[in-house]
Parts: sequence; C-alpha cells; structure tokens
Amino acid sequence: MELTRTAIYRRILFTCFWIWAVFGFVQDEILPFMTSLQSIVFMTLDIVLIALGLVTIKSLFDIVMGLIFITLTAISTIFLNDLTLANYLNGFREFLPFVFMVPVLRYFMGDDRRRDDFIARFDKQLLIFLIIQAPCILYQFVKYGANDHGGGSFGNWFSGSISTIIYVITFYLVWKRWNSEYYLKSLDKNKWLLLLLLPTFFNETKISFIYFAVFFLLLYRFNIKLLFKMALAAPVFIVVYFFVYNAYMSSTQSEEESVDLNYLLFEYLSTNEVDLDDMVLFSEMLEHGDFGDDDDWSVDLPRMTKIVMVPEVLSNTHGGIVFGAGLSHFKGGTNVKPTKFAKEYHWILNGTQPYLFFVSIQLGLFGTLWIIAIMLSITGLFSKKRGNLSKVSLYSLIVFVVILFYNSAFRIPVFCLVFFYILYACNSRAITHEDNNYNKSIDDAD
Repeated sequence: MELTRTAIYRRILFTCFWIWAVFGFVQDEILPFMTSLQSIVFMTLDIVLIALGLVTIKSLFDIVMGLIFITLTAISTIFLNDLTLANYLNGFREFLPFVFMVPVLRYFMGDDRRRDDFIARFDKQLLIFLIIQAPCILYQFVKYGANDHGGGSFGNWFSGSISTIIYVITFYLVWKRWNSEYYLKSLDKNKWLLLLLLPTFFNETKISFIYFAVFFLLLYRFNIKLLFKMALAAPVFIVVYFFVYNAYMSSTQSEEESVDLNYLLFEYLSTNEVDLDDMVLFSEMLEHGDFGDDDDWSVDLPRMTKIVMVPEVLSNTHGGIVFGAGLSHFKGGTNVKPTKFAKEYHWILNGTQPYLFFVSIQLGLFGTLWIIAIMLSITGLFSKKRGNLSKVSLYSLIVFVVILFYNSAFRIPVFCLVFFYILYACNSRAITHEDNNYNKSIDDAD
C-alpha cells in the first residue's frame, strides 16, 4: 500500500516519540554503552523535529510566533549578552518543542479525517506508554529505592516529570470514558486505567499528592443525589486513601509532615530545609557581587528562593529582567563550553530548576510571556470557535502552573509532545462525556 505524506509524517513522529520515551531507561539499565551516543541521538532527533516542523507548518500564527522567538532570542543572546552563535544554537534546542512541535500537531489536528485517525493512533501509543511505566518504575524502586531515580522509561532522575505525565495521560484517557452522572460506575469502568497511577507512589515525588487530589476532584460534578451516594461510599474512599498513603510512606520512608499540604505548598517549595544562615549569606554576597567563577557552592536552593532572586541576578546582565541573560546557560560542557554567566552563577543554576526560573533567567519577561502565549493558544482560548474548556484542559492548565514553580519538565521533548497533544485533542474537537458512549447511561457503553 502506498504511503501518503501524512502517514510518513506520522510514522516519523511516532518513531521520535518512542526513542525520546524509552532511551533514558534503556541507556541506564539495559545498554549502558549507549550513554556515549546520547548526545548524537538527541541532536539527531532535534534535527528531525525541525525538519518535520518546517514541512508541516501552515498557521500564520505559528510562523509569526516562531519568527518573533527566533529574532528576540538572537537579540538577547548574541547582541545584548555577547554570546556566540554556538551558544545560541545550543540553548535554542531546549525550546524547539514550543517552536516546531506545535505546528506539527496543528497539522495533524487541522483536518477532520486526519485528526480522528491521528487521535485514535496516538491514544493507543499513550496507553502502551502508561503500561510500561509500571515495570520500569518498580524495577527502579527495587534497585535504587523510592527516590528520584524512579523516572520510569525516562530514566534516572526524572521522577517528577514521569509522575506528572502519568497523571495527565491517565486523566485524559479516563475522561474520554467518563460520565459525571455515574461517578461510581465510571470509577469501576476505569479501574484498570486508575491502577496505572500506582507507580507514581513508588518514587519520591511529593507533588503527586496534589495531582492525585485534583484528579478525582475534577472528575466529580457536585449535585445532591451524587453527593449522597458519595457519602455512602466514603468508607471505601477512606480505605483507598490510607492504602495509597501508607504505600507511599513505607516505600519512601518519609516523615509524617512531608505529605502535609502546608509543607507541600510552602516549606517544600520555599525553604527546602536549607539553613537560613546560608540564605542570608547568599543574599549578601549577591548584593555585593562577591560571587566568582571559582566559588564552590553545592547547596540546592529552594525553588521559590531561586525565582525570587531572578530580578537581582538579571540586574547584572545586559539583557536585564526584560530580555534575560540569553540562551545556553543551562547547557554546555559536552560539545559547547559553559558560558561565563553559568560559571559565575552556578550556585543558583544547579539543582532543581522550576520552569519559570529556567525561562526567565535566559529570556526574562519576554520569554515568560511568550511561553504562556503559546500554551494558551494550544488550549484554544484564542479561538473564536472555542466552547467551554474541558476538564482535561483545566487539569492540564493546573499542571502547567504547578510545573512553572516545581520543575522543568517542559525541557523534555517527549513530555511536551504528549502534553501539547492532549491539549490539542481536547480542543480541536471538544472531548466531554457527551462526546462518547456515556451520554445516556454508563451501562450503554458495554
């Protein structure tokens, strides 16, 4: 059978998806010699993504936004902060999904027949992806214990990213088979999908408790009749909660307060148990410009502390708070030398990097607004034809806000591909419970 252009593009995209999705685990646990090939493999995938984006781009909005980003990042990196073209290209790679992956997905979602076929095929890929996370994370749990090594198929040190995307995918697949009129029966119908959330409690990703709570809260549609049924079912939910809670506590050997909501929202994000004397010292040295290339600081500063320090750090750059310090400061050391800025400010660049911090340090206010504009465009908020946002879109937007302050998952191309796809799938054709076989009675779905 002759392959169409769309089929070729789709196969290329799915091939990239699976290489991105499993290379980390294969490299870490099965074929360690592939570590030496990592840079070549991912650079090749970047080139393929650029080529695929260029041949599929159709929307004037995508073209304009891409050109704006390329121009202003060049101004920030090369002209204002005097970095090299190599630095620019190296740092630009981490934003490729926002520039080129968005047009690719818009191409597949732009035509009704093409869109429905693509959604059906991609959903199968996502289900397979979810299933393989269980053995990967359990293997990492047995080998390393419940810590940041539990990154599933993404590999070691990606625990936060893999747990996040598991919740987003599962919510998307569950919602397509959900009817809020029949909450308990819908739970039963989706029990096998919901079981795929369990691996997220076998790594040390405390934010999973927030994702877990929001997950089931959004599935619920409040009314008196359903509220009464939920009250009757409360004992079952209490048992399930304590099972999940005890499984997490015993597997991670965490302290009781580590899963307290106040701890998660404030201490975990803001203080991170860093010595306050060190914080005062950091602030004083930053104010007086006492940091140098040779300073050896190994403390992982808290997330919110890093974000708060951004204006002061950028005040010492030519780009300032508006344009930032330019690209490439979070990359380098393999093919391109680390920048002078990266050497001088390694004490704040190292360790956990909230995405808001990652973007604003390099591209300032401009880059932050650009990223938010792209994300909102994917949700369909700017479309005249949009209806009400689906629960999946709402859940995804909540996750996006969390990521801004929690980690830099959007630096991972496969994470972006899945996240963007789910938003597109929800908003190119509204996916609600009225859109599937649950519209009259959940029993009719049999």
